[in-house]
Amino acid sequence: MNALLVRGLSRSQLVTRLRRGDITKIARGIYVWGAPTPLEVLQAVQEYKATVIAAGRTAAQLYLGHELTTPLELRGPARLPTSPFYSLRRTKQNAYRMIDGIRVANPLLAIERLDAALAVELCEALYSTKEGREAIERDRAEFRRLSAHAQKVLTQAALFTDSSAEILVIRALKARGLKVESNYLIGAYRWDIVLPDYKIAIEINGLQFHSALTPWIRDHWKNNEAVLRGWRTLRYTGHCVKYHLNYIVEQICTANQPAWERRYYRGVRSWHRALGPAPWEGALEPPPEPDWVRDIDFSQQEPQ
Repeated sequence: MNALLVRGLSRSQLVTRLRRGDITKIARGIYVWGAPTPLEVLQAVQEYKATVIAAGRTAAQLYLGHELTTPLELRGPARLPTSPFYSLRRTKQNAYRMIDGIRVANPLLAIERLDAALAVELCEALYSTKEGREAIERDRAEFRRLSAHAQKVLTQAALFTDSSAEILVIRALKARGLKVESNYLIGAYRWDIVLPDYKIAIEINGLQFHSALTPWIRDHWKNNEAVLRGWRTLRYTGHCVKYHLNYIVEQICTANQPAWERRYYRGVRSWHRALGPAPWEGALEPPPEPDWVRDIDFSQQEPQ
């Protein structure tokens, strides 16, 4: 970190340099050379007070690689002089990470005062890989308990998967108020998505990977084991997610009481947009979308 703080000037020299615009006043006793960027303000304040960490929106911007904006959101145990460049929340709970020499609040601490949308974006960015489970456990280990807001955000975010198709399905299911787990172990195998309260296990398969011999054989044994352990299994492709996410969500939500009159219980060639009309069907259009696409109150169905 560069030495940004102005040091060693007499009061008259400081006043002269301020008048010339060579120096910017951040707060009483905190002066920096030149016209600092928000990042340089943060560096200077942390140089001035070593216990200060970036928090809230500022921490999210650093984790997500977004441009910093002022006023910076900071936290720490000691007072700072007031400033238009930052706001400080005094607290003793200040677990942090280092990012390019900057002390940044533990992500689960940072989300405490974020709006839900930005908090979910941050959690999905940091914990949405298959290694996300280990990462989140490391971060949680620094706290006796999480805030109610942090716990709610974690239930809303699509975690532990880096598949965009899986994330779309998870978000859609969570929007129905369902408890959803990702990368979930059933017997010897992990499943992409599960609804543990209903013992429904879901796979989103890509053609390139799952058509190879090893995954092709494994997928069959994996499915058999889940069924024998009492799980209802459902499998979809990336094309299904792209063209028929609403069908997927409805079929999952009615899996324990299937609505057999639904369009997706006919042969897929008659409705799946990824397939289109068969060559011998010429210019025939697929049947129009039905009017039954609506919200289903899954909460009224009984768990198995």
